[in-house]
Amino acid sequence: MSIKLFELLLQASIYTVTISVVSILIGFAIAIVISAMLLSRQRLFVLPAQIFISFFRGAPLLVQLLLIYNLLPVIGINVPSIVAAVVGLSLCTAAYQAENLRGGFSSVPVGLVESAEMVGMTPIQIFRRIKAPIALRLTFPALVNEAILILKASSLVSVVRNRRADTYGSGPCRQHLPAARDFCFRGPDLSRHQLDRCPCGRSDRTLPARSAAMTFDTNVIFSNLPEILHGAWVTILIWIVTTLAAAVLGFLVAVARRFGGVLFDRAFGIVIAVLRGTPFLIQIFLVYYGGPFVGLSLDPIPAGIVGLSIYGAAYFSEIFRSGFAAVPKGAYRGRPVRWPDTRADHPAHIAAGDDHAGVATFGQHDDHPHEGDGRSVHHHRAGVDGDTQRHRLAAICFRRGALRPCAILLGTGRNHRLVWPSRRNETHQIQVFQHMSVPAIAVKNLVKTFGGSTVLHGIDLEIEQGQVSCVIGPSGSGKSTLLRCMAFLEESTKGTIAVNGEVLGFAENAKGVRERVPTAVNRQIRSQIGMVFQQFNLWPHMTALGNVSEALKTVHKMSRRDAEERAMAQLVKVGLEARAGHYPSQLSGGQQQRVAIARALALNPKIMLFDEPTSSLDPELTGEVLNVMRDLAAEGMTMVVVSHEIGFAATVGQQIIFLDHGKVLFTGPPQDVFKRPRNPRLEQFLDTYIDRGASMLL
Repeated sequence: MSIKLFELLLQASIYTVTISVVSILIGFAIAIVISAMLLSRQRLFVLPAQIFISFFRGAPLLVQLLLIYNLLPVIGINVPSIVAAVVGLSLCTAAYQAENLRGGFSSVPVGLVESAEMVGMTPIQIFRRIKAPIALRLTFPALVNEAILILKASSLVSVVRNRRADTYGSGPCRQHLPAARDFCFRGPDLSRHQLDRCPCGRSDRTLPARSAAMTFDTNVIFSNLPEILHGAWVTILIWIVTTLAAAVLGFLVAVARRFGGVLFDRAFGIVIAVLRGTPFLIQIFLVYYGGPFVGLSLDPIPAGIVGLSIYGAAYFSEIFRSGFAAVPKGAYRGRPVRWPDTRADHPAHIAAGDDHAGVATFGQHDDHPHEGDGRSVHHHRAGVDGDTQRHRLAAICFRRGALRPCAILLGTGRNHRLVWPSRRNETHQIQVFQHMSVPAIAVKNLVKTFGGSTVLHGIDLEIEQGQVSCVIGPSGSGKSTLLRCMAFLEESTKGTIAVNGEVLGFAENAKGVRERVPTAVNRQIRSQIGMVFQQFNLWPHMTALGNVSEALKTVHKMSRRDAEERAMAQLVKVGLEARAGHYPSQLSGGQQQRVAIARALALNPKIMLFDEPTSSLDPELTGEVLNVMRDLAAEGMTMVVVSHEIGFAATVGQQIIFLDHGKVLFTGPPQDVFKRPRNPRLEQFLDTYIDRGASMLL
């Protein structure tokens, strides 16, 4: 007897694993298609996908299995019971996996996709090499959890068996077939003993083929509509009660595990593992049929509520425990922080607080009352002016004045600097390739709007070959938007952008009508541009070497060896050859930004765009990145730099472009901008920066 039982259990286990694995794989394939439809911009694809997910996530799996098993023969499709079970499980898990995948794909940062576009990847290459690996890493825990749930839910397949007859059999009980159906709708009215007997009095032992499938009859639905509505109400009521009970119980368990010590953590951990690993159907049976053995006899509805509450509490407790663990310790163990008083830390500078002293001020300027208090800002933070715009200000604001040679400029770097009138020319021998026939970038009447807000107002601009152009201005003035339009990461509303004489994005015909440039042409033109982003946008699943070599292998079809050799050469150039095997999470901010520069340089671009490359770095890391950019400028690379590093703009830039409220207010060489500003707004803007003292280096 024991051997036969073992053989039966082994056969059942093989069936369970086979059905579960096949259903999960088929469901995953369907989920990929459904998630792609959800992410599509076409309503024609989105609506059917939403209906599919709503139905298969909303209907109980047991109902789905019964419907599939009984509906397929109605439309002329006769399949074995195991096939019907696989179809039902596959469609159910596909609905959940599709939502998991959609969440994963939606969670991939847009910047990672944009960085892939800038190195020339096609949409398919971006999906295969960037989005899919990252999305699968994000959704892997949820997908594994769904696979476990399907494995446990396979116990419900027992309701689907090979047809022996289209009814429960023959004889007296055939007419009482609706009574068996009533249990689905009027469970509260049936006791444990009533379930074991037919209305005619026959025991369930005499009922032939009790679990056999029933024929599908639409009249049954309408004749039993009140019972169906009653059953729906009972279902909703059970769901509400069990959800609340499970949430409360799960919260208490999570608190006990988090703060109750090792004993509570281990004990509840074992209980949760058992509850999450045991099929729910078995748990319900244990509560319903095992209760009387311990003196707890429950009717079906209370037994279901107890079973659901305990089962749900196991999952809720893990959710709450993860939430507790995610709270930073500093959030509840922190101490009040006393911000240093700049005047107290530098008592020798208090005399400079008089705005008329001509040197520096800590307080509010007499002639610029709307600029705010200079004490509330420092090197990489922002103060608030009257227009609520944020600027990276300094703790000391220099005013223009005559400084003798060898005078010390305070705060222009980590160490004091000496003033040398001709230092710029002596330090940076930058080759300038101006007066060429075709500019590197030509922007004409560029307008960009977001909804009803106009961000750029008719920008006209030219960047010469080999020129270093620095775009400065207050935050929110449109600097980054202008740079993104130059890279065609943003589509302009009006105007044209030409890169080395070729129109990028949109061209205007003789009638002034805008026509979109073909995608392949845009990609070819954009291959001449390299871009470094403010947030680095390194691909997290690749090492530093992989980030730099990926485009060489994927886009330029170079062999792995050649691509890695060129990538390593670029890492050597930025001083990171020792970090080639490190992932972005293992690198500092400055190192990540230098890897991003190396990735852009590996493709031999003719133009480099920098979008505030040092905004999130501390002064020391800022120096690392700026040194690399200085070397590029010395090599004659055409560069457009959006930055708040006024000192870098003054010493390296050959053209300064000042933007405010989406308009170019001033364009000219650094000498004209920093020594003789002819625009009141520009003069006001420069007065706020400590790097204003860098004008003395010119």
